[in-house]
Amino acid sequence: MIGRYAEANLRMTERCSLEQELSAIKEQVQPAMAHLNENDLVVQRENEELAQVEAQIAELQACRALILQRRDGVVAVGTELKSLAR
Repeated sequence: MIGRYAEANLRMTERCSLEQELSAIKEQVQPAMAHLNENDLVVQRENEELAQVEAQIAELQACRALILQRRDGVVAVGTELKSLAR
């Protein structure tokens, strides 16, 4: 009986010790976790900005393609007019 009591008391003491260690670890990790959360927000914001820049690039590429297409049409017309003028 005394052995069981001592064993239960030992387990309870170990449990309290583990809980204290866990609490200490949580306190030590808390600043790092806060910093990690801040970094996650920064990355999310930068990803949103990157998506906007990529959309702008796509829009500019479409405008460039249209300009080149129009230029090619003007060049073709100019070439045809020159050949007709001869």
